[in-house]
Amino acid sequence: MHIATPEESEDLMQKYGIPYAKTIRAKSYPDLLKASWALRKPLVMKIISKDAIHKTEKGLVRLNIHDQKELREQFEELTLLAAGIQIDEYLLQEQREGVEFIVGGKEDLSFGKVVVFGLGGIFVELLKERSLRVLPISADDIAQMISESKASAFIRGYRGKKVSLEKLVELIYKTSELLQNEDLLELDFNPVIASGEEIAVADARMVLK
Repeated sequence: MHIATPEESEDLMQKYGIPYAKTIRAKSYPDLLKASWALRKPLVMKIISKDAIHKTEKGLVRLNIHDQKELREQFEELTLLAAGIQIDEYLLQEQREGVEFIVGGKEDLSFGKVVVFGLGGIFVELLKERSLRVLPISADDIAQMISESKASAFIRGYRGKKVSLEKLVELIYKTSELLQNEDLLELDFNPVIASGEEIAVADARMVLK
């Protein structure tokens, strides 16, 4: 069993045409500063560490970085917070706005490979509400799976937030292909951020055999 590095995860998403938020990896503050010039602001900064898989729970993610001053401040705060754990690298990412979903899957001992969909971000553990299908699945299966979830409210348009059903189905279908064709035990895209016709994976965790 092997937890995929950010680079390995990105390579697999690229292979299957899964859109992801533009990200640059860095080892130091000068690297982060250089990366910030190439990315659209605001930015997200993350610390990657084998000692802290769940970055948000550990406070190792910072949002809304707009300029060099904020970049430096967040770098220093994150580095101090991560004292005592091994920092493998920093990630700097273009921040996306929209509705947060989770798209994931695993290899189940009873059913084989399954794909999962639901509301993402901080609501995953709070609501514990998601739809599941055994692979392989069709686009129609995926549309039905989405309709069963509370997340479907955002397809119809909820509180001014609306996402494209077609784009969401496409992303879930490509994720199902990745799950079927690669030696994966688990996959977790959380959050997938969608707004209108725009959709992208903002954070990915993959466990390889």
